[in-house]
Amino acid sequence: MTSQTPPATATVAAATETVEQALPKVIAATRPPASGDQARYDAMAREFAANPTGNFTVQIQILCDPGNLGAAMRDGGSEVWFVPQAIGARSCYRVFWGHFATRDEAQRALGRVPAGIRDRSAAVKAVPR
Repeated sequence: MTSQTPPATATVAAATETVEQALPKVIAATRPPASGDQARYDAMAREFAANPTGNFTVQIQILCDPGNLGAAMRDGGSEVWFVPQAIGARSCYRVFWGHFATRDEAQRALGRVPAGIRDRSAAVKAVPR
């Protein structure tokens, strides 16, 4: 009498599919934006871009996730501002800290950027107009 057992590869594949179906879906680590965050941040970015102040600033990051932008605003306080920045088809934001009259003033301010938003690529930039 011959056994009708399926080949080992079929058994492994079936077991793998069953385990994968039982696993929870992976959820991104970042907090999804609250309803309206994206629209609110887009409006703020347009307002900042339309009414630039100062001649120089410190560019700290480019962020595409509204949750990360919200965290930058909390960590950087009232000195954080941003403008729209398209990266491919994505809507992102160029994030800045401070408004300064001179490049030297902005350069000295680099050390005062709060640690929570400081990025090693932070650099003094002319205020985008």
